[in-house]
Amino acid sequence: MDFHYTNSGRHAPHGLRSILSVANPALVASTLFRAIAATSGPVHIIYRWLCLVFFASDVSTGAIFEGPVEFPHPTGIVIGRGVRIGSCARVFRNLTFGSSRKGEYPLIGANVTFTTGASLPGTLPVGPGAMVGPICVVTVSSFGLVFFSPS
Repeated sequence: MDFHYTNSGRHAPHGLRSILSVANPALVASTLFRAIAATSGPVHIIYRWLCLVFFASDVSTGAIFEGPVEFPHPTGIVIGRGVRIGSCARVFRNLTFGSSRKGEYPLIGANVTFTTGASLPGTLPVGPGAMVGPICVVTVSSFGLVFFSPS
């Protein structure tokens, strides 16, 4: 059963709806993001180009997805090469998971939700079950709710 349907309490589509669900941007993006992270060379370039064109998102080779990750609105997402995203995370649009000036990347725990516009630079861990609010820049380790302005 698909992660998206398991967590929402809805049932997976059948028949024609199941065929059309393959065209769901969240599913296409999730598959494409994983393919980009796992490949290199010419195949990586093609997948990355498709990701940039269709979703305005960029995922680097070496990003690690530890389980199902949901991208409900997969636009404007940047995931660096050393980022590790835990199982059952939800990542909304316009997010940046990048490196520190030392080239170190963040660790994101299981069941974490990042809402629109959040940013996570550097090695800061975000613990299991945390929720990062809109337009937040995470500057300290978080193991709960994060709702603060970058100003």
